[in-house]
Amino acid sequence: MAGIFALTSTPPAVGATDTEAATTVEATTVLQPGWNLAGWTQKESGVGAIFEAIPSLELVYAWESERQRFSWAVRDAPGAVGDLEVLRPGMGLWLYLGGGEAVSWTRPVVAASALVEVREGWNLVAWGGSDRYWTSNAINDHSDSFAEVWGWDATRQTFVPHRPDPGGSPLASGALSRGSGYWIRSAAHTYWAQSGWKWLLPWVKQDALSSLNSIIRNNPPLAWQMFRAPFLDPPFLQRDAHVLDTLDFWSSPGDSGEPALLAQLEATPWFSDGLDDNGAALLFALSYSPADYRAVLFESNYVESRRVALSLAGEVSMAIVSDVPFPTDRDVFEILESGAQALEAYLGAPLPSDDIILHLVGTSFPGY
Repeated sequence: MAGIFALTSTPPAVGATDTEAATTVEATTVLQPGWNLAGWTQKESGVGAIFEAIPSLELVYAWESERQRFSWAVRDAPGAVGDLEVLRPGMGLWLYLGGGEAVSWTRPVVAASALVEVREGWNLVAWGGSDRYWTSNAINDHSDSFAEVWGWDATRQTFVPHRPDPGGSPLASGALSRGSGYWIRSAAHTYWAQSGWKWLLPWVKQDALSSLNSIIRNNPPLAWQMFRAPFLDPPFLQRDAHVLDTLDFWSSPGDSGEPALLAQLEATPWFSDGLDDNGAALLFALSYSPADYRAVLFESNYVESRRVALSLAGEVSMAIVSDVPFPTDRDVFEILESGAQALEAYLGAPLPSDDIILHLVGTSFPGY
């Protein structure tokens, strides 16, 4: 290796621990016998998960807004083959329940269910935002494109128009319920950031949430992708905060942004397929690299991550990034861990970081 340098993040916020991730937001929907309109607010799952969660569920329909058609799945019907295989956060669902009793369905709400893609035409989506949130506030940023919003009264088995001002109609509603499904007719392709999405990421630090909110404003498709990326799952690392800050900077409008870099990043499989913690470490290294080396690192990269227990700091995250394969004759992680332990012993104090990234630079860049 021609050059070795360590990148360490800033210390974690005082009092911030991974136990914050234990805070779980849930949605409860009372399902009636017959047809119901509800939302899938959980992580992506096979369609079998909803049949397991609701024993009396017989049939489920989803709406493909891109093709403006239904897809469906059935619990048990010989010879019937539906084409609904995967449930994704933010999907609205028609559910048909058998039996004669109502069922209470409680499930977690993930942040990805509160930023939904809305296409031109009809859309069936979940509301993952704040419970009992006024429609006028919910659609305020999309009042020019959202032509109609409809819910469903499962007790009466009838549609309910959701208007900003419901007036005196007993069947019109002015509020959206978390976990419910809604039909939206939109005049444009857009992304709907639902109120309360920040509450769904309690382990993410406030400055990082501000960066994510800025990305929502400047580049909604990128934000939609970030909401679904594994790197945002707990524990939230300092490298993850740096990723959001970098993407916020690169996607800024005008001369302050880096559109070419962002386009190059979005074309890489390790980013477009869902950025994970290894990818976050790689992006950290990319953001600090000069242009000529950055081009090499985009094309050739090797990343490994581990959680390591240090004597004083406790468990920390470590990652190694390189443009060439790691040596096979020695464990680089063992060397990195030993160095961190030695630094703690020298300082006589815990390592002042919970996330360490070691960047190994190949011999093709001797001056770097």
